Amino acid sequence: MSTVLVKCPQCGYEEADYEFDCRSRGEETLCNRCGYRESWEAKNDEDGQFLGWKHDISKGFGVLWYRGSGGIAFACHSLHSQEELAKAELWLKEQLAAGTVEEDTARLTRWNNETRSVDPVLGTLDYAGKMEQVVADLGLKPIKSSPHGAVRFAMLPGKAALIGNSSSVIVPVLCDLHADPATGRYELKANSSMPAIESAIGYLAFSPSELNEINELHETEHSLYDIDVVMSVSSPDFGRKFCRVCSRARWTLDPATEKQVKAIIVDASSELATKCVGRSGVEVFPDLRSAKRKIEVSKPVKSSARDQGAAGDVTSESETVQEEKKC
Repeated sequence: MSTVLVKCPQCGYEEADYEFDCRSRGEETLCNRCGYRESWEAKNDEDGQFLGWKHDISKGFGVLWYRGSGGIAFACHSLHSQEELAKAELWLKEQLAAGTVEEDTARLTRWNNETRSVDPVLGTLDYAGKMEQVVADLGLKPIKSSPHGAVRFAMLPGKAALIGNSSSVIVPVLCDLHADPATGRYELKANSSMPAIESAIGYLAFSPSELNEINELHETEHSLYDIDVVMSVSSPDFGRKFCRVCSRARWTLDPATEKQVKAIIVDASSELATKCVGRSGVEVFPDLRSAKRKIEVSKPVKSSARDQGAAGDVTSESETVQEEKKC
């Protein structure tokens, strides 16, 4: 099976999935923006002799996209009728109310035939931008990511802010300015030496699922503060990916830099706490661990999204599940 990105014939989205089955020579195009689906399937007789092709085109009416609370895998369901769209909207609202799917990444889109565009019904088409706005709304400087780009950062052991309505957690981070903007790694100088450390303080907001993902990146005997992480966005639709790029945060390897950063951490924590004063639904904790503990305590008792009929009741046979891959 071979998969590449192509332009959707219906909405023009540049990153529709095209799959080619090398064994059967079958093809399928599926757009996770508007729900368009097109397939070519080989027809064979009882003896396996090729008879021709079956060509199907299903107009997209929208897409349901979600991830179970605390999970990593995303489910993407294309919708091909107004009835499916209505059922999907009702189902997603119920799951969001029950807390069985992650609010920050769930979305439902609708194809607008008059304007020839995709309209969001629930959620957003730019998850990374949404999380950056969570930081900016507090008057803090967000670390920004761009599609197909990478940002290298290290979490700092300072205060953390919990946004109650979404359970997003904001923490100060040290962003590495000399890392390759495409990979987050370093290019050695001509003499094989590492470039000088140049960094900037900023803030990142993380969903509970993202924190769970990052928590898997460090060794048991270490903490999240001990590693350098690369954040990348392959597409605004798909959210953000986090990969460990170094088992030691680079700022801790140079004594002079470490001394400077430790002083900055105090200022960053103070700024975070000050910006949160008087903000409704925002709670400040002494560290990230305390904020995560509050999220765990506040979790409602719930069944899974799959237990409540996600696939069978609201979607067509064109279900696909995409999963974030760890680097």
